[in-house]
Amino acid sequence: MNVAKLFSSNMLGLVLAIGITLLITYRPGATYEADAFIMGRRLITGLTELMHRAMLMIFIPVMAAGLVAGGARQAGLARRAWRTLAAGGAMFAAIWLITPPVIDALGGVMAVKTRELAIWVTRAMALAIPAVVLANLLTATLNLRGVFGAPALLRLLPRLFIIAAFFLAASGVLVKSAAAAFVLGNLALMLGCLWLVRRSRAAPSPQSASASTSRPRPPGQVGAVLLMVGGAQVVSLIEIGFAVRLGEGALTILELSQRITMLISGAFILATVMPFLARWSRDEDARSPASFGRALRMGLVFLACVQGFFLINAGAVVTLLFGHSLLEPAALRELVALVVVAAVAPLVVYWYQLLATWNIAAGGAGLVVCVLAATAANLSVRVALALGLMPQIGLQALALGMAAGPGIAALVLTVFGDRGFRPVTPHGWRGAARPTAAVVLVLAALALGHLAGQTYGGGLGPVAAATMTMAASALTGTVAVAILVRRFGLLGMLRQ
Repeated sequence: MNVAKLFSSNMLGLVLAIGITLLITYRPGATYEADAFIMGRRLITGLTELMHRAMLMIFIPVMAAGLVAGGARQAGLARRAWRTLAAGGAMFAAIWLITPPVIDALGGVMAVKTRELAIWVTRAMALAIPAVVLANLLTATLNLRGVFGAPALLRLLPRLFIIAAFFLAASGVLVKSAAAAFVLGNLALMLGCLWLVRRSRAAPSPQSASASTSRPRPPGQVGAVLLMVGGAQVVSLIEIGFAVRLGEGALTILELSQRITMLISGAFILATVMPFLARWSRDEDARSPASFGRALRMGLVFLACVQGFFLINAGAVVTLLFGHSLLEPAALRELVALVVVAAVAPLVVYWYQLLATWNIAAGGAGLVVCVLAATAANLSVRVALALGLMPQIGLQALALGMAAGPGIAALVLTVFGDRGFRPVTPHGWRGAARPTAAVVLVLAALALGHLAGQTYGGGLGPVAAATMTMAASALTGTVAVAILVRRFGLLGMLRQ
């Protein structure tokens, strides 16, 4: 899949995730039920994401040669499927046993009702693990046969099922119904992938089987990628542990702020970083300082404009999305403050992930140690900020860690990682001057539109005024970008 298709698929998935988060605020609200559901979902989806990345990095290269083996192809796949199901069943049994102590370790002194519901939700969602691991195997098989679009769409089924549950279930069983819908959605995903595999009898696509998956990745690359993904899941656990200690509804508010600030930027980062890893690993000539500079400039300019919109219009965004929800006014004010702080984080995350991708593609001798040091620095900064600042500023300490942690990790990679480029040079600073000026102009246009929208929408209701403010800001920002692209050659400037 090219970057545009990846971006579209990831964007649709994130839109559905935002839909789930919105429904949480309109049905249970920022309550212990919402906290328990988010806790269980983060634990299980974090594990499934780690398994999915492991499948991409380890299993697909090994499986590629076997799938070209002609008549033994389907029989070999059937054997792997049964083994995968058995492994998934073992994982479910392990999760069932360790869920209570894990919830206790994360939740600290949470209320008994929150603890019991979180354990129930986590165990219920864990029922989907065997289906998830088999779906990952089948998706890998389809990718090797050149089938990408249908599996990507099928992966949206669990979120669609959860949304249906939030619409249809009664209030008394809302969260438990959503957990059951997650399991049913993953069963539908598995069955859909199985039908596609049985229907697709063609040999593996030559491009997919030889271009990037014909040989296994070096162990150092695999270990570094899994460290990055595993580190992200540990960050999620840390956020859960600290947020639930702030009381009922705090984890829900944190989740809302992250969904808002990562709506577009999350899809963009997911759609760009992995293709760069494949390209830079496959083609040594493509991995040049110039290509890194172009990727960094274009990504940061795009993210700065998008995140600038959310930062400038934070109050309007929160009012539009949650103005009629069950959230209390104090919770809405806290959410606005979190969005303002967290809006900067995606720029730093992109810098860190692109730099880590460069180092992983280079595959130096100390790669795993370097990525481990960067991951440890990221986690340490987040924990230090939470311990030091949470008593004073609450959830904003976690939002600060979303930017500070990856920033420190990026500095570690810059100092101790691959030396094939120097991002901070006189030429680099000169090359960054014009893109920076362009971003400043776009942000100024966004701010002017915001002020105009507030002025003309002052006599309207809160939601209508928020809509006008956001529309005016988006319009002026879009006009500024169009002028910069057509009149001043912004895209050519970024590609230099």
